[in-house]
Amino acid sequence: MKSNPLVVTYKGMTVRYLEDPDPKNCRAMTKKGKPCKNLRLDGEDFCHVHSEKKEDKIEEGKVRICQGLKRNRQPCRAPAMKGSLYCREDHNPEILTTDTDEFRQPNLRLVAGPGVRMRTANKDAFTDLPLDQEGLMYDLDHFWEVNIGRDIYDHVCRNVKAGAANTLKTRIKDSFNQSFNLGFTEGSVNNAKCAAVVEFSNDLKFREAHDEGLPHYLRQRFTQKAVTRGDVARISTRIVTAYDDLREHLVKEYDGMPYHDETMDRLDFTFEKMKLQK
Repeated sequence: MKSNPLVVTYKGMTVRYLEDPDPKNCRAMTKKGKPCKNLRLDGEDFCHVHSEKKEDKIEEGKVRICQGLKRNRQPCRAPAMKGSLYCREDHNPEILTTDTDEFRQPNLRLVAGPGVRMRTANKDAFTDLPLDQEGLMYDLDHFWEVNIGRDIYDHVCRNVKAGAANTLKTRIKDSFNQSFNLGFTEGSVNNAKCAAVVEFSNDLKFREAHDEGLPHYLRQRFTQKAVTRGDVARISTRIVTAYDDLREHLVKEYDGMPYHDETMDRLDFTFEKMKLQK
């Protein structure tokens, strides 16, 4: 269920917060323009962070509405980040951001599932535990999340004509949905790992990735999800192996094609910033 905007009048100003479907959660937005996940204080609509600081954040002249566009190309009216005209950097109309779903293969579980199960000896890709007979209780995970493929595409295609861009999109989509980049795992592991990779890639694209690379983001997410740090090491190993396979596939299938070198450079740059040991 998505959060709905809530108009709040505070000190004579109209500010948009988020009305969370869970009545226990804070209604404020974070600096990144996302719903705050902290619990509300008793008798208040906000958590300890936003309750203490909201007077500082909602002073005359300090609250600005995002001047950007959402992905449906409609104006965004959320509060802008400090020092920015936008609530999130990809709302800047000058920044190209393609929908991640354009890089997902339809019916992937049905098409690739049997080959993935065979490749992983019918075991969980990260815990090595046996899968159930049909694998229906497990998520099909991309070791290299498709949003990274999307970001590589967006970076390379800044000045590429439409026809060549569509061809490149097809190549990246094909490569990221190969069986070597897929594995079945528990939903809690998949969700925490995906969230860590998305946060890493957003920092890499719009801000600056943490000095410790992807392990930093994985440790944060997996501590919150009560999953052991041993899983972080196994996930890192899978990502490294998938990187080698992904590179080999791209070279074998697409070497010499337009924008191949630029794609490989961005892939290698992303892996370098992950700081995973081979």
